[in-house]
Amino acid sequence: MKKVFLIINLLVLNSYAVGFTVISVTNDSAFNYFASLMIWLLIIISPAFLLFSLIKYARKVL
Repeated sequence: MKKVFLIINLLVLNSYAVGFTVISVTNDSAFNYFASLMIWLLIIISPAFLLFSLIKYARKVL
């Protein structure tokens, strides 16, 4: 059940990351793209999910 919830959650986050609004911070469009909140949340949260999975796997193996 947890895996299904996680997959659905990642799919929803992916759809938000594809269509997120770009915040106008400077005149540089590339910086505005990377300065937006959703892309940074996706960059930060994805490795966190991987880290938790690694910890759970290590507990099962050891």
